[in-house]
Amino acid sequence: MRTKDVIHALNARDLTALSSLITEEAAVILLAQVKATGPLEIREAAEDRCLLFAPLVRNWYELTAPSFELEPVRDPDPRPLQGSADERADVATAYLLGLAEADMFSGVVRLSRGDEVLFEEVYGLAERTHRRPNLPGTPFNVGSMNKMMTSVCIGQLVEQGKLRLDDAVGTHLPDFRPDITGRITIRQLLTHTSGMGDFFTPRFFAGARHALETIDAHLDLIRDDDLLFEPGSRFQYSNAGFALLGAIIEEKMQCSYFDYIRKHVFDPAGMRSSGFPAFDEFRDEAVGYSNFTAHGAVTGPRRPHDDTLPRRGSSAGGGYCSALDLARFGDALMNDALVGADVKTMLLDVGNGDLTGRPGGIPYAQGFMVQQEHGVLSYGHGGGGPGISSFMDVFPEQGLTLVAVSNYDSGARAIRPELRRIFWPAD
Repeated sequence: MRTKDVIHALNARDLTALSSLITEEAAVILLAQVKATGPLEIREAAEDRCLLFAPLVRNWYELTAPSFELEPVRDPDPRPLQGSADERADVATAYLLGLAEADMFSGVVRLSRGDEVLFEEVYGLAERTHRRPNLPGTPFNVGSMNKMMTSVCIGQLVEQGKLRLDDAVGTHLPDFRPDITGRITIRQLLTHTSGMGDFFTPRFFAGARHALETIDAHLDLIRDDDLLFEPGSRFQYSNAGFALLGAIIEEKMQCSYFDYIRKHVFDPAGMRSSGFPAFDEFRDEAVGYSNFTAHGAVTGPRRPHDDTLPRRGSSAGGGYCSALDLARFGDALMNDALVGADVKTMLLDVGNGDLTGRPGGIPYAQGFMVQQEHGVLSYGHGGGGPGISSFMDVFPEQGLTLVAVSNYDSGARAIRPELRRIFWPAD
């Protein structure tokens, strides 16, 4: 079967063999992806589909024809690990050490309950030229995890009576595309159901990214874009929508998004290493290393991800946080220190679920991914991109926060299912 032949060539890292089965471009992309998955075992095979297990990361994937795209899927039989806290920590250490030795993970994993650190491991280099190591307090680019923080900022404005989630966006941004913003709501921006698209377009990679210093600059990049579908009719992940949310915050508070989030999220949560530095402002931040460049995938050694980044992040993502800071953010959410309980409940509401499904089946609320598994509630978000990978899961009933940050492609997100399984809250 053709999909099986592709997997065998992929595991052999044989570009020539792969290119004889699929296009060379698809072959290079797949070879770049297995840097994050390791070898793949076929568990189910059909002519146009293979269900795969990656034993090193202990994650499940699917390869489908004719696109031959490798997509993560949920474990068909997820079972939390049983054992004492020490036994679970030993399993996690062995798991992460194996990935680090295989050069598949570089970053920090942290499990905490308030100020109590229950587990913390650090691997890899923050910067290779001078061999600067990752440290527990190293800030990493957390990608879309900033969407949670933007959601919290919007929740604060709701508490202050400055807006409502079902307001039309045009009510608060009258000068930006009234033909569009009059048709979409703030809630639809938060839930990715507005029809807005993305700003990571060919124009972005062709050079526009260098001018992305402010929220207004991000809006300039999407100003001529039309809606992709009728607002409210379906879900499609939208960075452009979260750029608009940043503009709303600036308009209502008459200050920059970056100043607002510093004063009203980072400072009250104790996130002392978090921020939105531009390229020439980097100090202790981790450099991302990737097999995906602005010109496409590469199969050789990982490269610094500079050519894929905007000059500065935005309300859609691209800020820098340490694992400790993310844990503090999780604690502040649990303790209602950033928004009150009623607004937090509103932000975590997934509605009827008809339009909020995410790839992998994880429901999406207002800027948060929310799960109910084995009778346990968790909420959080992930972040990803070339040389960027992170996630945070908060278990509010148990008071736990699980964080992973990495400066490798999929370094943290590929291990999320296994870390959740290992550290699943015991009864």
